[in-house]
Amino acid sequence: MAKKATVLALVALGLATFFLPLVLIRAPMVGTQKLSGWDAMKRSQQKRPQPRADLGLGDTLEKIQGDFLRRQRRDPPLGVKQAYALVVTLPLAYLTLVLGAVFAVLRRERALQVTAAVGLLAGVYSVLSVYWLSDGVKQMVAGGKGDPLFGMLRKKVAAGVVVSPELGLYLLAASLAALLLASFLPSGKRQAKPGGS
Repeated sequence: MAKKATVLALVALGLATFFLPLVLIRAPMVGTQKLSGWDAMKRSQQKRPQPRADLGLGDTLEKIQGDFLRRQRRDPPLGVKQAYALVVTLPLAYLTLVLGAVFAVLRRERALQVTAAVGLLAGVYSVLSVYWLSDGVKQMVAGGKGDPLFGMLRKKVAAGVVVSPELGLYLLAASLAALLLASFLPSGKRQAKPGGS
């Protein structure tokens, strides 16, 4: 019973991060944005008929390249391409929390352990993706050939670009790690058996 309560509490904590800032984006002429899962869902419903799970990062990148850099959209750097995995890993992390709660209620220990492990991988990859995105955006802003003076200006602007994980993303990864640990706790039934003294 204590195991089930622990798992459900961790699931509730993890799901609550959906409403907390997950990613911070700060760039000159674009401003500062703190994006949560809730923000991404609202944006996708307002702008597109099909929901997106990229936290609006694609729109922000297009704005940096188009409005700020005043040039046509180019192939993004490897770091940005790797960060596109957020579209899969972030929803997967939240899905594993829901499945973890279901498996805890049904007392499916092996399924809970596998789900928690997958969720932890998705959560950690999501955090890493944001760091890759940060490096990629800096390369995107600073890169390019042309006038050396404009190149120096781009490098200075690139130094002011910040993309970083926020508290919600760290808490999500931490709750998934704790969920994995909790999935290996002994269940109440085994402890209730009479023992030696």
